[in-house]
Amino acid sequence: MRPVSKIETRQKIIKILSSKKEKELLNLSKKIINNLLSLKDFLEKSIYFVYVSQEKEVFTHDLIKFLLKKWKIVLVPKIVDKNIIPVEIKNFDNLKIWRYWILEPILENAFEWKIDISVVPWLAFTKEWTRLWRWGWFYDRFFAKNKNGFKIGLCYDFQLIDKIDEEDHDVKMDLVITN
Repeated sequence: MRPVSKIETRQKIIKILSSKKEKELLNLSKKIINNLLSLKDFLEKSIYFVYVSQEKEVFTHDLIKFLLKKWKIVLVPKIVDKNIIPVEIKNFDNLKIWRYWILEPILENAFEWKIDISVVPWLAFTKEWTRLWRWGWFYDRFFAKNKNGFKIGLCYDFQLIDKIDEEDHDVKMDLVITN
């Protein structure tokens, strides 16, 4: 079976996502986040890099708030010159809508310590945990420079696919969590 092109896969997944109601996706997101929090040792770590969900991505706002309440160091992505820099936030109010209608941290001080766990979005994942981005190579570039830490992708079960054309710059996740 030939791998499906990234363009075909993007179109297919975007069509499925656009057909889903917000309430359904929020319920699925709760299941996914509960599955993530139930992972052995997940809450034993100190430094978490977590995407701030937008549109129909797995909802992470409550996860970020939960980690902050647990006194964890929470980093969120800020896009600077087409690159992601991890920025620490102390509370969710440290975020503001910036480019691409994404909530980003107000401050721009890059966090220089080792990240324990990265939680990243995606449009689709293969069963080998190769990630298909919605657009751009922001996370591929980020992980090329920041190879440390455990990488977890979050997705709805309908976003899992068999195969996709892989490229040299594609970064695989260490684990994918679904509903």
